[in-house]
Amino acid sequence: MKELSQQLIERHQNKLLFIVIWLHVSLLNTINVSGYGPIFLWSENSQLFTVFINLIVASITLVFYLIIKKITVVLCVKKSTDNLKSQPKSSSP
Repeated sequence: MKELSQQLIERHQNKLLFIVIWLHVSLLNTINVSGYGPIFLWSENSQLFTVFINLIVASITLVFYLIIKKITVVLCVKKSTDNLKSQPKSSSP
């Protein structure tokens, strides 16, 4: 069961990350803390324009994450191939 849930998370990792970022941004836009205490902006946050902007922010964040992930994979592969090339070849009997 644990392996199944881990495979499910790995398969849908980008979708789950997008949803978490979108919920996080939406929650941050909902609550405004002032000197008088927290103010909940339910009506402003439920407007179509605000939801659209939150989706754009989550999309840009996800694209940035995927770019960084791709760069790190390329650099790790390059580093490992450089390490293999720099190792002296051993003669086998």
